[in-house]
Amino acid sequence: MRFRSPVVVLVAVCVVAGSLGSDLNARASSAYSFPLWKDVPGNSFAVLGKGRLRGMEWAVFASRGSGGPKSRSEPCITVARLTEGRYANALSCGPLAPTEGIRYPPSHPLLGEVEATAFGISVAREISAVDIELEKGRSIKHIRDEPRLLSRRQAKKARLPQFRYVAVAVPYAACIIGIVGYSASGEKRLDFKSRECRNHL
Repeated sequence: MRFRSPVVVLVAVCVVAGSLGSDLNARASSAYSFPLWKDVPGNSFAVLGKGRLRGMEWAVFASRGSGGPKSRSEPCITVARLTEGRYANALSCGPLAPTEGIRYPPSHPLLGEVEATAFGISVAREISAVDIELEKGRSIKHIRDEPRLLSRRQAKKARLPQFRYVAVAVPYAACIIGIVGYSASGEKRLDFKSRECRNHL
């Protein structure tokens, strides 16, 4: 799995999208105060989720990382946010878990702030439910969700297969401790534990 660390740059709050050129405007699937999709790899993308939370504008995208055949089976998930003029993005590309085994990490890029955190997770179609364990300070939070299926229209636009995903923002600083995935019959098919959280190594 390839992973690119979050990149943070300062941007002017008075950015005008039109000044970025007609080719970039053509890529925008919806109006943003700043083009959060600007660092999404590939020629096209699907918007998995977006919103505003506690002063943070966020979005999650899916795309192909390159034009090679392998990139079709290893979607790139990009999370981007803009908070008080500060832009950041995180990117993760890789096979859809649990293709490589029950403990193989799914793509799960995350961007955290003091006031809010946004993240995206991609999994195979066989995963019908997930239990996401989050670290909030020294406490633990659980998000239980049914991953959405990428629509045929979105898959065609991004030139990707249909897969399931979670695109979420929560109103607190957090990191992902673990992700457990279940099939429609309730069988555990994914059991990933992260070593990225400071208090739960």
